[in-house]
Amino acid sequence: MRFLLGVRDGVKIKGTITARFWDAEKYPTYESTLQARARGEQPLKTIHGVHPRRLFGFVLPLPKLFWPKHNVIANAGMQHMLEILTGDEATFYTIDYCGVGSGSTAPVVGDTDLETAIGSRKAVTNPFRTNQTATFSTFYASADNNGTWREVITAWESSGGDILNHALFDAAFTKDTTKTATVDVDISLANA
Repeated sequence: MRFLLGVRDGVKIKGTITARFWDAEKYPTYESTLQARARGEQPLKTIHGVHPRRLFGFVLPLPKLFWPKHNVIANAGMQHMLEILTGDEATFYTIDYCGVGSGSTAPVVGDTDLETAIGSRKAVTNPFRTNQTATFSTFYASADNNGTWREVITAWESSGGDILNHALFDAAFTKDTTKTATVDVDISLANA
């Protein structure tokens, strides 16, 4: 029941994605990118998951019903989270992988992988939680997953299996051997 005695009940899941590209000579490791951020240094380029109402830098005055969905929590990901909550021991493993690709089709809840993967999924470098937000931070070395990045997923397995989310970046960016990258996928829970 959505409303009962004026108490609103429900939970919403929100995901945000940030990819930062760094000069590989100056920032060859995950730790060096963290130190650079702590010093206030800026990456070469930062791209984000597409904001659902943002177009050419402007927020569109559309009702929520008509917002395009460019960062979705996949059905399989939601089912997997419910299995964990109900004690299904077969699913007690963590979101361990992040994948990037060059696909540009808007994600849908039935997605099971990237549209067009670039290289293999990478192991998440640093998963952590702050309050109601889980962050899955993944480092890509200069030789990893080079190509034009347009999409990202997080997943429980190195290939196949369930994905938690699928998102498009707000701009394509070409990663090559002169760049390292960090991808931070934040998944937040909030009262609806």
